[in-house]
Amino acid sequence: MRFTLVKSGKAGQLLFDHKRVGKFNPWLANNTSSKTIFCEIHAQQSTGAPPLGPILGAKGIPLNKFNDDFNKVSAHIKSGVPLNCKVEFVGAGKSGLLKILFA
Repeated sequence: MRFTLVKSGKAGQLLFDHKRVGKFNPWLANNTSSKTIFCEIHAQQSTGAPPLGPILGAKGIPLNKFNDDFNKVSAHIKSGVPLNCKVEFVGAGKSGLLKILFA
């Protein structure tokens, strides 16, 4: 984990702000990473296994929240049917809003 160096306070005093640089940072409100994913998922079978889990984790989307929401939304569809999905995550951290659209 890399840290940024912030100079503040008295002259010559160095403080660390302990925020990650480069990848998604869930504590920042305005992230620049795109939160829209197009994927094919089987109805009622969303899990954290690859390839979906690592993609969602890299984008900063909470995996357990996505699995619960997707399985509830696709409950009326027969299990195992492949669905083309557009997943949008609006917000930051665990309190964001998850939109799942079937194409």
